[in-house]
Amino acid sequence: MASSANDRKAKLLEHIKKLIEQQRRPIDDIIRENALQYLPAKSLLRFKSVSKQWRRWISSPFFIHTQSNSFRSLSGLFINNNNNGSSTSFASLDPSSYGVPDASLEFLPDDVHVCASSNGLLLCRGKIRPEIHNPLYYVCNPATRDWSFLPSPDCDHGGHADSVPILSFQPSILGFDADFEVVVAFRIGDFDGIYGFEVFSSRTGRWRPSTAVCDGGRLVPFSGVISGSVFLWRTSLPSVVACYDADADKC
Repeated sequence: MASSANDRKAKLLEHIKKLIEQQRRPIDDIIRENALQYLPAKSLLRFKSVSKQWRRWISSPFFIHTQSNSFRSLSGLFINNNNNGSSTSFASLDPSSYGVPDASLEFLPDDVHVCASSNGLLLCRGKIRPEIHNPLYYVCNPATRDWSFLPSPDCDHGGHADSVPILSFQPSILGFDADFEVVVAFRIGDFDGIYGFEVFSSRTGRWRPSTAVCDGGRLVPFSGVISGSVFLWRTSLPSVVACYDADADKC
């Protein structure tokens, strides 16, 4: 019995010791490790100037991964501008807190058109390259200005009015890899309202043409939403929604 009582006493003293150590920790350490991950990108960019330690912490892959799973608020909207000098702009829902370093996306090597977004990533489409009969697609993080371009598709996606892409990106709690999928519904030939599909996966780094064909009216641009592995678009027919299941390759 005496040994059991001594063990309980030792555990209690150890717990009290840890509580005292926590109380003596500098407040900036507590904020850095427990609060920063819930802040938006614009605030984090300002806080990089607090100290070299904070700059290293905010720039670390571990923190970026943690923040992407902790901050889920809608910060604003990217707008495609067709009548002024810059190709895009960013409408912040709270200019004092939300913003991006380069709203016109000039860090990309092309004049782009934002065509889809998903959990902080943007899918952008550049100018059509005559030699490949397709535009270049870019996936970028506007907060960090990191980007990559996708290889040329195997199918002919046509112009902006002929194809409707969707980007699917879900940050992983356990993994650090930013895996994503792009599904492009493109008009087949000169047939109005008939679409084929092509899927790009960042895991394989390749496009995969689909055998599915959709005949349900013209797809409405920027109307795409995602539910699991199913990609959905509104159509020009009021009561019809086009659905493509990327895992089953069925429309």
